[in-house]
Amino acid sequence: ILSHCIPGKYWMELQLKTMSRKKETTFSDYVIRIRPFHYLHLLDTNSNVVKVVCGPQKLTCLDHEKVILGPEKMVIVPPRHYVVVNNPVVMQPTENGEKQPLFDENNQVVLKHGDQEIRYSQDPFPLYPGEVLDGNIRAIQLVFPNQALRIEAQRDLVDYSGEKRRAGDQWLFIGPNTYHPVSGEIVLDTVRAIIMDESNGLKLRARYDCLDYEDIERKAGEEWIVRYEGAYLPKVHEEVVEVITPEILEHDLAIHVRASQTFIDEFDQERKAGSEWLVTREDTESFIPNVHETIISRVKINILNSKQYCVIRDPYDPDSGKNLLGTNMLVKGPKSFFLHPGEYLELLDNSIVLTAKQGIELCANEQFVDSLGKTRRPGDKWIVYGPGDYWKPIGAEVLRHINVFLYVEPLGLYFFSPLKVSIALLLIAILFYYVVL
Repeated sequence: ILSHCIPGKYWMELQLKTMSRKKETTFSDYVIRIRPFHYLHLLDTNSNVVKVVCGPQKLTCLDHEKVILGPEKMVIVPPRHYVVVNNPVVMQPTENGEKQPLFDENNQVVLKHGDQEIRYSQDPFPLYPGEVLDGNIRAIQLVFPNQALRIEAQRDLVDYSGEKRRAGDQWLFIGPNTYHPVSGEIVLDTVRAIIMDESNGLKLRARYDCLDYEDIERKAGEEWIVRYEGAYLPKVHEEVVEVITPEILEHDLAIHVRASQTFIDEFDQERKAGSEWLVTREDTESFIPNVHETIISRVKINILNSKQYCVIRDPYDPDSGKNLLGTNMLVKGPKSFFLHPGEYLELLDNSIVLTAKQGIELCANEQFVDSLGKTRRPGDKWIVYGPGDYWKPIGAEVLRHINVFLYVEPLGLYFFSPLKVSIALLLIAILFYYVVL
């Protein structure tokens, strides 16, 4: 009846629509062949629960079941590799010692939402609904000799070795070894050992209160120098500031050093804050400044020959360790010396060379004891006769140079004053009178 009532064109369209509806209805029950090491997620539209179906098997879907994922290949972690899984499923032990997923009252797997789980090499496994791989499969990290990983705990956990760690703890995983990461810990950086010899130094800073490698207490932010021969691996609480190259001291070079605070130096000398001193080759061949020492300058040696002398103002007193302010010191050559901190070179001159026919007249400006042990007072005048080298005293000045007035060289008689010549002639005349006449 319908074929007679409906035109041919519309009749054919109706037949095609009817056939397509029959095909959809009959195809709701279809068969899926799941290969080995594959899985799929099957949704039960009645309970809205997703379950995992693993191969190898042939799955016949019912009217209320729908495949929402897969078939997918199972996750295969090769040896010495691992993978990170977000929102991992909760596993519970069975009677035979194996573990299986935990299901709730709706037969849905229970997940650790927001958590992560690290899975190492094992049998191929499927991902349950809600589980997501965090990145690709990664190789286990190798830690080589003279290296370490600095690790921090993000929460309370038990590490791979079985040691309990609290949130915020940091520790070193020292090589050579294989590092197996644990969920909840992160690798901050790789610490490499520093190869040092006996002349180098390593400046370290404490990240927090700790004990150094010599069991000395260090406060957070404190710096110190490590003198170590070999490969030194900084501890987890130590931060490397710099590697210090030593100052090589020669015979003609010294180091001028200042203390930034009171401490005891490597020569067991107590140094007050602000004090300054010299380090020479007599102290050490190579010098590494302490963290409380600042190198001010490099001081060259002063050399005097046999004809030279100098005057040093505010000379350094080794007994008291202080400068004698307001005083002067005469240094005669030949001599080599360093100017200590606070000393100043007041005068550098040659000695006065006097022949037998020469002399100098001097006047004292201050009281002092001359080279002959005689006390000179201000205003005293005297004459120094040749021959020889004469070093002018600090407290005297040269008034004039004088020459011989009369001399009798065979007798070694030299007269520098007319008065003395007159007296000598008078004595000779008297002697001649009594002897000859």
